[in-house]
Amino acid sequence: MSSIRCDSLSDLARHGYRLRVECQACHHRALLDPLVVMLHSHKRGRSLELDKVAHHLRCSECDGREVTRGPG
Repeated sequence: MSSIRCDSLSDLARHGYRLRVECQACHHRALLDPLVVMLHSHKRGRSLELDKVAHHLRCSECDGREVTRGPG
């Protein structure tokens, strides 16, 4: 049995996953399409690595920036 590593938005898209994001302040959760996030990141010249993408995400409910992320 093999494990699938998803370290970037491209990995999520390739394996058919969505990007699961949860705000640490208000616990709002969202499932994002990795291709849409990739397009926005690419337009701004940002990395596609999940660790770096998480620093640029913001909660749509409370505007918080502390989020956890992973495949969803």
